[in-house]
Amino acid sequence: MRIQLSGFALLACTALVACGGSSSGGGSNGTGGGARLSASEAATVMTQYDEAIAAVENGDATVATDASGAVSMSGYMGFSIEEEEDEIDALGKLSMDVDFDNGTVSGTADNFALFDTSDEANPVKVSNVSGALTVDGTVTSAAIDASATGHLSDGDGGADFDLTMTGNVYEQDDALMALGDVEGTFTTDEGVTETTGGGFVAYED
Repeated sequence: MRIQLSGFALLACTALVACGGSSSGGGSNGTGGGARLSASEAATVMTQYDEAIAAVENGDATVATDASGAVSMSGYMGFSIEEEEDEIDALGKLSMDVDFDNGTVSGTADNFALFDTSDEANPVKVSNVSGALTVDGTVTSAAIDASATGHLSDGDGGADFDLTMTGNVYEQDDALMALGDVEGTFTTDEGVTETTGGGFVAYED
């Protein structure tokens, strides 16, 4: 199977399955660097992303009102595509510094890989993706407004991404969690521009 980034059709965060926390739960979740995820790790991420959304919806995670200082956060950025009859999800690691005192957000999303999640309980790794997205923006109170830009390629094709990240920092179990949407455009190597969407989640290191 040849999977090209020129075929990306990204979904909204609420429908995203390939994005989430790490395998440990709580404030020490995740790591923004290192190797790409295995299929079993991707399955854990998908489950815990659903749990992060549920925590916000049921009130277990509430918007942080007294956050201060500079906080390092690690987690994931994900998006979904459909390749012919298969459901293909891309998942990368997200590392960002949120400085509440100076109102800045910076970081990187990298180590992306593609997974066939036609059977969501048993994802199959399809290929690695090279490149990285640079995160840069602001945090006002608990609201994040940042960009994520860069070039990603799976070896068969690539695209330049110009995305915005909007969301909030939440407090859960005495630790901070950032959760939000990714929206914007990508332009393929062939010059075709498409509208995109996705999501991100990160936990205080």
